[in-house]
Amino acid sequence: DGAFSEEEDTHTMLQREAGRAERARRAAVALGDGVARAEVEAASTREAAARFGEALAKRRASAQVAEHWAELHERCAQRLLRMCLANGGIYVKLGQHIAQLDYLVPEPFTRTLAQLFQTNHASSWDDVQRVIREDLGMPHSCVFQAHECNHGPLA
Repeated sequence: DGAFSEEEDTHTMLQREAGRAERARRAAVALGDGVARAEVEAASTREAAARFGEALAKRRASAQVAEHWAELHERCAQRLLRMCLANGGIYVKLGQHIAQLDYLVPEPFTRTLAQLFQTNHASSWDDVQRVIREDLGMPHSCVFQAHECNHGPLA
């Protein structure tokens, strides 16, 4: 686990800093300027420990944020897929287009919406005629010439 190894690395860094501070304290005592020198080393060690602790907290926070975004993208991608399938037509086409935008859109969206390439349902010819009649107020034969109408599914 990446977070566990980062914590181990931080722990090791803190151990090294504590060892360095202890060696400096012993040297200061041996030289006879113990208290003043030890205070300087203690302050330096506290600052280093605080920096390491802050860095660890930032890593943990960024890992939690990344996990939150990943879950959010998964959930929203599923919602978008359901919406595209429920509405059909142009919504499926738009979902297929989004599925191809792997250089721009988060991976959960492209992976989830790629299902639209296999699960597109063709509308019946009767449904197509009904929509043309409702939307344009006339039958398809008044809008298209006979050779323009292909009754099979079109991509």
